[in-house]
Amino acid sequence: MNNRITAALALTLLLAGCGGYGGGSSKYMPPGASNGAPASATPAITQTILGSPGLATPNGFTLYEFSGDGTDVSNCTASCAAVWPPFMASAGAQPTGNFTVIMRMGGGQQWAYKGHPLYTFTGDTAAGMANGQNVAASGGTFTVARL
Repeated sequence: MNNRITAALALTLLLAGCGGYGGGSSKYMPPGASNGAPASATPAITQTILGSPGLATPNGFTLYEFSGDGTDVSNCTASCAAVWPPFMASAGAQPTGNFTVIMRMGGGQQWAYKGHPLYTFTGDTAAGMANGQNVAASGGTFTVARL
C-alpha cells in the first residue's frame, strides 16, 4: 500500500512540474517516438481500455487527448511533451477516415483523431496500461482517446 502511495505521489510531483508549459513558442521537438516506438506510418488501433473501446498505438500503448489543445493544434510542448509524448506520424503518413496528421510547433507531424492531437504517457510502461486517465497537467486534463 505504501509503495502505491509513494508511486502516486512521485507521479503527481512529476506532473506538477509540467504546469505552465501548455503553449507558447517553444522550439522543443520530442523525438519521433512514443514509449520507445518509432513514429508511425499508420494511425491508432482500437482496443479495450478501462472496460470500453479506446485508441492505442500499433504496439498497444494507450493514446490520450488533452483538453488544453485546440482543434488540430497541439498545446502540449516542452516539459509537457516530455511526460506526454506526442503520437508522431512518420514522413509520408496519410490521413485516413477520422485520423489526420497535424504539424507540431517547431516541426514534426503528429497523429490526431477527429481534430484531437494524440499522446502517449510516460507513466504507461507496458501496452494496455492507462495510468494517464483523467490526469490534470499543463492547464488541462488528459483522458483516454475514445471512438
